Amino acid sequence: MAAPKILSLDTHRFIELWAEAKQKGRSWKDFVQSIIDDDGKTGIAKDHALYFSGPKGTKVFADYWKRYQAWCINQGEPLPQDADASSYKQDVCFFVVSEAALAKCNALRSNKDFGKAIRPDGWRNRIGKMKGGGREAADWTSRRNMLAGFFEK
Repeated sequence: MAAPKILSLDTHRFIELWAEAKQKGRSWKDFVQSIIDDDGKTGIAKDHALYFSGPKGTKVFADYWKRYQAWCINQGEPLPQDADASSYKQDVCFFVVSEAALAKCNALRSNKDFGKAIRPDGWRNRIGKMKGGGREAADWTSRRNMLAGFFEK
């Protein structure tokens, strides 16, 4: 069987796991782990091992390995200089699935028919989420003033 080109997350099964996480008060980390653990014949993660062993998955893993190292530094816990990616495979794969799950949650939440379903607790403090002060608020008045006289009436 050829390696899949995307890390697929079946929508129906994804929503079932999301609902279960919310009903049982599980955290974001538990939710992502439930996705990873659902790897049976019909599970949501049944093709994930193949994905990570294929060319696309290998590239994604390498990209996320760099992001994982940067995240560790951001958290004040840098990895050793000689850290080997294969020693952190589980963490990096978790990071990839977590980001895919967040993208899926956000896509579903933006659907007008789905509404603004609440993500599992702890999603803001997930692996890969950098610490920081956030963006500065935009000064829309000064931006609008730059175009003064150029607005349609």
